[in-house]
Amino acid sequence: MPDTTNLIICEEMLSETEAAIMSEGLSKVRIFTYPASWCHGRVDWTMVSKLMTEKSIPKGRSCIIITDKMGLIIDPPKDMGRWKKVNVRHLTDLFLAEGTVEALERDGAYPMLPARAVACLDEGRPAISQTNTALRKVVLVDVLQKDGLSARARDLGQRLGLPCEVMTTAIDIFRLNIVGILLRSMLEAESESHRSTQAAMDKTKADYAMIFDVLDRISRVMDETSVVGSVLDLFTVLFSPRTIMYASERNGSIENMVSRGKTLEVLWNPNNVAEMCGTSSYALTKAGFCLRVRSMDKTLGWLEVMDLEYPQHKERYLELAKAICDVFALSLSNARAFQEMKKMQDVILDLNEAMRLINKTMRHDMMNEMTIVSGALQLYRSKHEERKLDMAENSVIRSIRLIEDMKELESGIMANKASETVRVRETITKVLSTFDLPSSIEGEEVLVTADAAFHSVLENIVRNAIKHGKTDRVHVSIRINGHNCTVSVMDWGKGIPDSIKTKIFEEGFSYGSTSGSGLGLYIVMKVMKRYGGTIGVRDNVPNGAIIDLTLPIADEELSERSPL
Repeated sequence: MPDTTNLIICEEMLSETEAAIMSEGLSKVRIFTYPASWCHGRVDWTMVSKLMTEKSIPKGRSCIIITDKMGLIIDPPKDMGRWKKVNVRHLTDLFLAEGTVEALERDGAYPMLPARAVACLDEGRPAISQTNTALRKVVLVDVLQKDGLSARARDLGQRLGLPCEVMTTAIDIFRLNIVGILLRSMLEAESESHRSTQAAMDKTKADYAMIFDVLDRISRVMDETSVVGSVLDLFTVLFSPRTIMYASERNGSIENMVSRGKTLEVLWNPNNVAEMCGTSSYALTKAGFCLRVRSMDKTLGWLEVMDLEYPQHKERYLELAKAICDVFALSLSNARAFQEMKKMQDVILDLNEAMRLINKTMRHDMMNEMTIVSGALQLYRSKHEERKLDMAENSVIRSIRLIEDMKELESGIMANKASETVRVRETITKVLSTFDLPSSIEGEEVLVTADAAFHSVLENIVRNAIKHGKTDRVHVSIRINGHNCTVSVMDWGKGIPDSIKTKIFEEGFSYGSTSGSGLGLYIVMKVMKRYGGTIGVRDNVPNGAIIDLTLPIADEELSERSPL
């Protein structure tokens, strides 16, 4: 920012504001505070003027964040300098996603910042300004993960006679709001400096209105592609360059490049932009400028504006571009964080679904086995036949094996994704050795990306071939095709009718007199999907079925097989 800005805030949000300003490197922002008591009554400009005198706040460009209760409706006296008022309904609205505070209040919760709780306990200030008959609990909004806050929450809850809990949230939303407020202050001041020429002022106001709209929109967008596209379009309208190039960077690697302008076929290397910027966040070129898109000292991308229509204004353009780039970087960070969070949510949903299926399978199969045990023991008591005890013992053995299989499968699923390597032929050999029927293996040893659950996958398929297909032998072949390995489990049993081939991997589907819970092959399909592989079924000739499992070959295996 070209000029210093006085940011005046409630003392209760000082720590969070200092952290946000420091993280963005906004060295030209000076922070001042007003008393927390101001939030509970009307405030006028006389009180602000007195505060300026007491704290030696210079009369320049100032921005004050107030709540709706505080007043300051009219403009300040002219001798107090340039002021921007930012009204919020509640201070915690700046720290939480839109609508969160309203949702908490509808639920009977009163949100507050940690500083209010500290003041209540240490200095005896009232924690809640007004009585709310529907109040059910107090929520401390913690963005800095302060030590000892949980203990203070308990103490505050005891003092108020209400439950008091801590809501931990990232500082990104607050940082984005603060930077947006300061950026708007700077843009409005820039607009005022052009009032000498009516035409220039009108154009600048129109440009800034567009900037506000774009920045407001991208601050809410959680898709990185949309954020990049909006900013490039904005730069195109504001600066009229012949070409704009942007390259996204993640973990030190360039992921993709996007361009705007009349000349799209440009030999452009983002490494050249990085070299021009050096350790700085920008660099001027002959007819344009370059920018490093950076947040929290982490480079997110590289941008170059080429061949400006009015290159004589490039330094002024650069200052505005740098300010816009601050919000651009924050929006990119938020979009990436949102996508990562969404991936984690999808993973959690998949894990919950897998555990639900495992539990469902356990309940179904264990209930069947326990029913057999119970019936066999009852018959033994009445007839004393030793074979009834053998029946019960065999059922218990099957139950133990089922528990062990489910434990192994659970371990593989909870790993989230396959991060191990498995020897395919060795695993097949171990699985086939547990079954008392003729079997054979064809194909060489190969490493695939899988885990311990692959053993259970093969065991489930062979068991189905014996139990449901009534096969008298099994043959397994291993084939390598490029980066994948296909394991085909072949039987000579009853086969699978065409009418149900597309259904056998669906949850709960069962068929025939020997049908089970309908979950075994569904879980197998979910495990193969987690490996990044596939599963399919086809007919064996002249009779029987073939289950094909395709898995990715491990990287180290591919390296050994690649020609020098």
